[in-house]
Order: sequence, then structure tokens, then C-alpha cells
Amino acid sequence: MRINIKIGTRGSKLALIQAQLVKQLLQKKDPQCNIEIITIESEGDQDQTTPLSELGGKGVFIKAIEAALMRQEVDIAVHSLKDVTTELAVGSQLAAYLPAESVADTLCLAPHLNAVQSIDELPLNAVIATGSLRRKAQLLHYRPDVSIVPIRGNIDTRLKQLTNNEVDAIMLSEAGLIRLNCQQEYNIVLTPQTFIPAPGQGVIVIQARSDDPGLSFIQSINQHNQAQVSELELAIVRQLGFDCQYPLGLYAQYQSDHFLLAAFNADPKTLQGHYLTAKIPLDYTSTDLDEVIVDLIK
Repeated sequence: MRINIKIGTRGSKLALIQAQLVKQLLQKKDPQCNIEIITIESEGDQDQTTPLSELGGKGVFIKAIEAALMRQEVDIAVHSLKDVTTELAVGSQLAAYLPAESVADTLCLAPHLNAVQSIDELPLNAVIATGSLRRKAQLLHYRPDVSIVPIRGNIDTRLKQLTNNEVDAIMLSEAGLIRLNCQQEYNIVLTPQTFIPAPGQGVIVIQARSDDPGLSFIQSINQHNQAQVSELELAIVRQLGFDCQYPLGLYAQYQSDHFLLAAFNADPKTLQGHYLTAKIPLDYTSTDLDEVIVDLIK
């Protein structure tokens, strides 16, 4: 029987590239599969000036798409995992995880700073644009002298601020730049073990209805190791009870007999934070996570 799938996604260039990647993977599994990509405008796309921390966090990018999924207007929703809230719509699940080309943050520099090769080399009082409290907190941890200004909009819009010399640098996800073929635009890739990314950064995730008869087909493109790592990060976020507005960084790596976790947590008001590393058993329990959380929030 011919399979027909409607993919719901945001309409940004990056979101469409990610939806197209999912389409290609599904059609590789079944070349006869008929797939249509449907763009849905989110609240986060409609309002590109209000800081995300005021608008309601990164969940504003998926609510409209999730609602369309549950109304059966689309069959699956393709999200950037770091935009996914910990509480999904009742009757839905994350059916497949696709690994990131990179989980790292990048510091994209204005032309006059192209010779700079590290955060330490940035000029005194450099002006850096980011809309992320997590990135802001870690930047100030390493360079308390820099000035942080908010930024919204798609990647192209943000990069124009560099070429116009409106700011000295902006912070972006390396995975997004790679998918948009904009690698030449960035200058400093920040090591994820020391500059901790957002939970799920760079990972593409597919949300589906739990009772969808085609669920097993969607799950066929799931990357098992990535799913394990991402589910650990989501489990920690859930157990912490933090929302998407919190300046939290998590970077879990799958090892042969355990997960290796690097984490960063900061006070959302003062942005004072600290780092930790921990080993977590592959068969972890909520008690194992509690031990990590105690150290993380102290």
C-alpha cells in the first residue's frame, strides 16, 4: 500500500532543509512513499522582536505545528530538538531522533575581527549578540567584560548584522550553519565539553501521534544511540523541572558502558553559574539523575 505523509514544519530556510532531510530518509526507506511538506507559521516566527525569555521560551516555535499534528492536518512534525518543550501534547511522542552534524556553539565574527581565534582574543568590551540566556551566562563566565545585546530573526538576518559591523560577534549553532552551507561565515567553534550546548542542540526530532498506524515506519529512521543520548538529556530537564527559558547546558556522550555528561547551570536572574561533569550508568534510574541534579543546582 502506498504511504502518504504530510510533514509539518516551520517555514524558515533551515527548518525546510531539515524537513527535506527527513523526507529523503523516509523515501530512501520506501521510494514509493508520497511525502508533502507543509509550512506552519509559529508564534515565534510571527514575533521576531520580543526576547524568547519574554515570549514564552523556545516552545513558541513548535506549538502551532504540534496543534496541527494533533488535529491530523499533518502526519508528523519535524522540530529542532532544542525547541521542544519537555511536555508534549497528550497522545503524541518523539518517534525518531537524527544525529547532529555538530552540537557546538560558534562565535561568528565581524570582518574587522577575522584574525581572532578564541574568546580570549576578543577585544575588551566587545559587543556580542545572542538571544540565549545560556549563551549569555557562559560568555560572561569566560569574558565578564563583554557587552551582550539581544538578537532575533533567521540566520541570514543575523549574519547581516556582522557584515554591517553592527556588532562584533554573534552566537549561532554550528549545525545550523553547516545545513545552510554557511560554514565560511563563522570563525570560532566552541568546544562543547567546555562551552556547554543546549539540551538537544543540533538534533532533528520527529514528533508523531502515538496511535498513528504508520508509526513504525517513522521510527525506522530513528538513530538509536542519538535517541539514548537525547532521552537522557530530556530526562534531566524534566527532573529538574526547568522550562525552556532556563540558562541550562547539557552535553551527554554515549560511552561503551556509561554516559559522560558535561553540564552548566546558571541563576536566570544573576546569570552566575557553574560547570560539572558526571558519569551516568546506561541503565540509569531517577535516583542516579537526582545525584547529578543535586550537584547541578547547588
